[in-house]
Amino acid sequence: MTNNKSDLIIAIFLLCFSGIMINDASNIRDLGFEGMKADAWPRVVLWMLVVMSSVMLGKSYFQYKTVSVKSYKRIFFKERKVMQITTRF
Repeated sequence: MTNNKSDLIIAIFLLCFSGIMINDASNIRDLGFEGMKADAWPRVVLWMLVVMSSVMLGKSYFQYKTVSVKSYKRIFFKERKVMQITTRF
């Protein structure tokens, strides 16, 4: 099982990295060959990285949010039961 908090940090880092690299891909020199420009493939690969990182960010955020809420409810209800048991006597 992976740590969802570290997945959040990695996804944010990957999104920042790909944003910087997409911006820098426009600085690739065009050599004048026929067909696609020189910056076409780097941009395609980086946009795929953006999509995968966004999915990873969303998935890890919702898992982190769900796990933290479930553990909070478990602790809250466990303490509530203990308090009810001790107040009865």
